[in-house]
Amino acid sequence: MNSYNQPTPKPKKKPSKAIWIILIIVIIIVAAFLIYAINSRNKNGAEENSTTTASKRVTITEAQAMEKVKAAKECTDAGKLDTKATYNPIVNSWSIKILESSKPECSPICSVHGQDQKVTFSWNCPKTTEQ
Repeated sequence: MNSYNQPTPKPKKKPSKAIWIILIIVIIIVAAFLIYAINSRNKNGAEENSTTTASKRVTITEAQAMEKVKAAKECTDAGKLDTKATYNPIVNSWSIKILESSKPECSPICSVHGQDQKVTFSWNCPKTTEQ
């Protein structure tokens, strides 16, 4: 007891170093597991998406697309075909411009879809308003 007749407070016990080491190891193991789980989930999702996308993306070559367009009467009747095709991976199709068309105000184009190889024709005319 001290001079004021009060009991002396006992000093608080600090956790031992062994407990701190065990706690840190547990935290590291949990963090490693979470990182592994997140990474494996992302990899599996990416593989599924690429497989799904690849199975839907059946394309033809530029030369094959040009042949299909040359065989389409609506495309050849519209004007002179460009010698190059442009591939658009977003819609999975080849597009061939038609030069010197019978409608000079329009930008006609023939497209060949890569999956079903269907040829489509569009005049692509700007909208005009009557005055």
